[in-house]
Amino acid sequence: MCTAQIDNPHFSNGAGRVIFNGRMSCTSIGNTPQVNLRVLGILGYVPGGSPGHPAQGPPGAAATSDQTHTVPTNGQQVTYYTPIPGDPKKITATGTYTGSVTFQIVSPALGTPTSYRSNRRSGPSIPLPARCSTARCTAAVPST
Repeated sequence: MCTAQIDNPHFSNGAGRVIFNGRMSCTSIGNTPQVNLRVLGILGYVPGGSPGHPAQGPPGAAATSDQTHTVPTNGQQVTYYTPIPGDPKKITATGTYTGSVTFQIVSPALGTPTSYRSNRRSGPSIPLPARCSTARCTAAVPST
């Protein structure tokens, strides 16, 4: 079973831009020591909004990511970022951001894709409300 803990989009001082990250962890019943997990991320953007009052409307893609990592099945977390580190695009506009991921185990056997969308967050120039929470979603590790 793999679990994703998805952070809401936020301004990262270290990256100097708006990002969101997902922390994936997997556990296995049996002898599968690791899985390869593909994660597709979309950082969405809607102009406008303010803390506690996100802008409405469909978000456009401000950044995307497509990453595959080996994730141990001992519960250790592996972090995925959108946009990926090293991407030169600086996302700094004030507005409302959403993060969404679709993740899928791609080996040792193909799993079922699982998707999650974060809460809408306004920013990045204004501190984000503390009441926004992280979310979890799960996908089963396929039998080998």
